[in-house]
Amino acid sequence: MKIKRKGKGTLLLMMVFLLIFVSVFSVSWGDVKIPFRETYSILLRLLKNSVLGISEKKGSWDTIIFNIRLPRILAAIAVGMGLSSVGCAYQGIFRNPMADPYILGISSGATLGAAIMIVLGKGTVFSGIGPVTAGAFTGALVTTILVYLIALKDRKIVSATLLLSGVAVSYLISAFVSIILAFSEKNVSRIIYWTMGSLTGLSYRQIFFILPFVIGGSLVIRRYADELDIMSIGEDAAVTMGVDTEKVKRNLLLVSSLVVAVCVSFTGVIGFVGLMVPHAARLIAGPSHRKLIPFSMVTGALFLVISDTVARSLVDSAELPIGAVTAVFGAPYFLWLLAGKGRKK
Repeated sequence: MKIKRKGKGTLLLMMVFLLIFVSVFSVSWGDVKIPFRETYSILLRLLKNSVLGISEKKGSWDTIIFNIRLPRILAAIAVGMGLSSVGCAYQGIFRNPMADPYILGISSGATLGAAIMIVLGKGTVFSGIGPVTAGAFTGALVTTILVYLIALKDRKIVSATLLLSGVAVSYLISAFVSIILAFSEKNVSRIIYWTMGSLTGLSYRQIFFILPFVIGGSLVIRRYADELDIMSIGEDAAVTMGVDTEKVKRNLLLVSSLVVAVCVSFTGVIGFVGLMVPHAARLIAGPSHRKLIPFSMVTGALFLVISDTVARSLVDSAELPIGAVTAVFGAPYFLWLLAGKGRKK
């Protein structure tokens, strides 16, 4: 599917408006159904009051929208954008369509850190960051640094070694998590649920903590869009064309890992977003990372908002893990994509 260059900007704008519409619809949908027009009116009024500093007594619908649904929709948008932009970066760095934001063992490290803090059951909440979140963030960063150091040879990052190191360290950390599960049966369900991902209970303070990392990280990734395009033909060829491939890889890996660590520490592991969304966006935007990254960010946000709506609405008075919903959507799409490529060969 090819779209003319001039039409891509218009299409991106249309997707942004679609994201806004779907987000408002998602806010209105749930166990308590709120008419779409009322939802739109309440959101405008709450926004106006926030800007003007007006305080007023909130009704039941206001409370549901402002305190429960709107924060998780904003979180879905932020995390969807972050994971998708990182997915673009990783697939470009490694020149591997199977690369995803968790390929360096970040999810395993975060799970281990979260599991340890869940078992300890101690700690205080500071500025919206609880002990489990802090443990997950620490585990994700420590794992990333460890994988990075293993793959560093003569001050150069060997991509193949980096990937294999990520896989090996992930298996090792998964073994430690299994040991924790075996010796802490009372916390098994909580740890496993954390690994499935959830946007429940996120506060505005936590969202405003996530957003700067996502926006700043995505801007840095897009800054290297041209270099990623050149590196797609091969690192040796990119070097001859004046690209400092080691600097590009180092900076993108650092920024991308930080974005993923922040996202996963607050929401748990949400799979298939960073793996699938760049592929879907590439069908529309083409291979150029300058266009692919913003398309992926909007598509990722849209995908995660829809997935979260399904997760909290499919079963009455219950909520499915959002990671399970993204897997149900993502796995068949990816299998279809692989089957399609196989038929072309």
